[in-house]
Amino acid sequence: MIKDEFIKEYQVYYNDVDQRKRLYPDKLLELFADSNLNHVKRKKLSIEDLLDRGYTYMIQKYQVDFNRPIYLDEKINIAAGLSSVTSSNLHRSASAYDSEGKLLAESRGLVFIVDTKSRRPVSTPDFVYSSLNVEGPEEAPFPFERIGEVSKAEHVKELPVLYRDLDLNNHVTNSKYITWALETLPRSFTLDNFLSRTRILYMREVFYGDIITIRSQIIEQSNGDKITLHEIINSHGTITTRIECTWQVTGT
Repeated sequence: MIKDEFIKEYQVYYNDVDQRKRLYPDKLLELFADSNLNHVKRKKLSIEDLLDRGYTYMIQKYQVDFNRPIYLDEKINIAAGLSSVTSSNLHRSASAYDSEGKLLAESRGLVFIVDTKSRRPVSTPDFVYSSLNVEGPEEAPFPFERIGEVSKAEHVKELPVLYRDLDLNNHVTNSKYITWALETLPRSFTLDNFLSRTRILYMREVFYGDIITIRSQIIEQSNGDKITLHEIINSHGTITTRIECTWQVTGT
């Protein structure tokens, strides 16, 4: 972990929780993103700073592990930073803790810096190393198992991309994809199960005005847990995102 984490306390409010008073998973992803972006902002590497130089961030792989549900009125502390900077990407991380310092959830993401004109990744620019006070790239692995394809679409839904779904890069914000994926599942499923892990592979950007299709499949595991697979497809029929979620039945 690169020194100088960003740490902030957040409180869980009524509009953040489901019927069982549990924090929505996508809301935690939003809090992680907020903390990560505040960390780089303090390093003069905010999205705005990069845009001024003709660059921006683009996440490709993301994993979040949830240890237990987070409930209404809880105050949680989130620590966010970078675990490593390589010659081609950044390894972003964040962790959530309860008031006693116990780990609630943690995330890690593989982030590229891309040229805003070509929309293609570039080698990590020199100013990133100097802003972070590191001498140069650290070639660190980023383990990420392959996400399976949806073989049988049991739940399908179409949704429009709205103005409020966009971020400063003018494409759909990262946390919105898990919102869409979970929206396809039966309400009883999401209420009676606890999401313990989500893994997301961002393959292509999604933009305002598109009509996206979400295809989802529920797979029963031998230990009673469940896996859900999700594919998000744009108006051109191209898969833009694959998501895998692991669920436990003991999270009510």
